[in-house]
Amino acid sequence: MGIHILGQTGPRSIKGKTISSMNALKSGAYAKTKVLPHEDANERKKLEREMKKAMKPKDMVEEDMVDQMVDCLWTAERFKLRLALKQANIFAQLMPSALAELIEVPKDYRPFAPDYLKEPNTRFSKADVALANQRYKLYEHLCKHSKGIQNYQMVFVRYKDLFQGVHEFIGDGYQHALIMETGAGLGIAWQQSPRKLEEVLLKYAASLWYMIHFDELRPHIRHWMASWFFLDRQVKRESDYQDDLVNKELNRYRSLLDTLLKFRKSQMDLANSEQKLEQKAEQKKVAV
Repeated sequence: MGIHILGQTGPRSIKGKTISSMNALKSGAYAKTKVLPHEDANERKKLEREMKKAMKPKDMVEEDMVDQMVDCLWTAERFKLRLALKQANIFAQLMPSALAELIEVPKDYRPFAPDYLKEPNTRFSKADVALANQRYKLYEHLCKHSKGIQNYQMVFVRYKDLFQGVHEFIGDGYQHALIMETGAGLGIAWQQSPRKLEEVLLKYAASLWYMIHFDELRPHIRHWMASWFFLDRQVKRESDYQDDLVNKELNRYRSLLDTLLKFRKSQMDLANSEQKLEQKAEQKKVAV
């Protein structure tokens, strides 16, 4: 059952009595209203309809139990959202470059750590990794045999595929295109700025390196992200508190569900007993 307490159309302002009825909204645990101003009342009604359709309450007692179960699920979702936002804020403070240092990325590549370094579930196709490998080998060869020359146009043909990759990498990020429109070689501005070209080559090489090594970096990233999350004891306590609130509501939901099922069983047992008594009474009448 998917619950979206924020709804699909964005929050609407609720004034008057709703505002005055709020109490201790730091966590939403003690709010008197069932739906907070930023939550979607229609989603709450949808949850109620689905629960009643599934549980089919037979009387006022069961109606009340189902209403309490809806409260539990709705409140648990509220706490889950708050916990998710808290965790997102914690990880937002972890800069990719800092994470690159923690996982011991080569020093030259740390300043160029990509944003996806904080997304360990990122995947690259085999074709992309193969191309990255091919171009990175060209970069290593260039560094070994040609780095520091006065004009890289001299080796353009030898490393054309590498320069093509850099051209695509920087896009429109610079005033002048890296490669001439004719494709015959480097733009004049780049031919005259070999040190600038080497800086861009380093950035591109770093991007290739991260892509090539991401599979082996992934477990180290997860380890250090978890460590980062739990380094701050205060953050951990707040997160544990929100997690406890979620579990509390879900446990209350399960308890209510168990109570409802037991109540129905007792009602059924009572009905069966009454039916048996009536049958016995009928049998006695027939015997007389």
